Amino acid sequence: MEEARFERWEERRPLPGLAAECFELHENRPGIFASSHWHNESELILVQRGCYRILAGAEGRLLAAGEAVFIPQRLRHTTICPDQPEVSLIVLKFEPSFLLAADPAEGEAELLSGAGMDGAALWLSPMETACCGLPSRLGLMLREIAAERTGWRLAVRAGICTILLELLRLAEARRQTPGPARSEAGADLGPVFDYLERHYREPVRAADLLPLCHLSYSRFSVRFKELTGFCLTEYLNRLRISRARRLIEAGEMPLGEVAAACGFLDPCYFDRLFRRYTGMTPSRCRREYAAAKAAGKELRA
Repeated sequence: MEEARFERWEERRPLPGLAAECFELHENRPGIFASSHWHNESELILVQRGCYRILAGAEGRLLAAGEAVFIPQRLRHTTICPDQPEVSLIVLKFEPSFLLAADPAEGEAELLSGAGMDGAALWLSPMETACCGLPSRLGLMLREIAAERTGWRLAVRAGICTILLELLRLAEARRQTPGPARSEAGADLGPVFDYLERHYREPVRAADLLPLCHLSYSRFSVRFKELTGFCLTEYLNRLRISRARRLIEAGEMPLGEVAAACGFLDPCYFDRLFRRYTGMTPSRCRREYAAAKAAGKELRA
């Protein structure tokens, strides 16, 4: 399994002294990707506004406002911001082991090790997020982090414990309620997404991917669209433009080299696609990001 790959979010703030982080993400860049990745932290994503597509393990869903997903540690996942004016999320990430006391109570270690939810993502409806109190609990956690009042780390740890307990109880209630078995139909596309992450710079055809998932062309096309919301060509184009945007914002590579590095041999085609997906030219993107970065430095100074 590959090492974890993390996206860079300007809103993200590390929490000193805690194996956790909680932050709001306001995204207005349609099509932005968080690459297929995994990490040692469990992750909770609550959609506040807009829609956000998430592929986690065997499932892919387009989450709307009020919905949430809990992704257990080491579960490979990908996130895609669709063509929406703006998406607003609250993201909580934490290592379950850090919640353990020095001398855990009986059953506590086993319970926290069960934060993997049997290795599958836990998807929550708006009613379930409200019943678990996620919006209010996450909002309180954000306020504690921002204010840094006495004992704020204790408040954050207690908040995470409460949220995790509610999620574990919800997962247990679902296991005890008869219902349709969870589909594993998407699990066979894991190697496909790994391949695309490694080879997106190259010409990729569906024929290259079929041996990886053992599906017919028609079944592959249907399943890929179900999981990602896009056909293969559209997904690849968005993935390449997302990578190009990060290189442009880094500000170290000429635009022609950015295009080539992301699989575009024709700079004019690259320019057209970039404008289609981002609403601006590559050069304007670089100027605006540099100006925003400089303004941010001035404010912090």
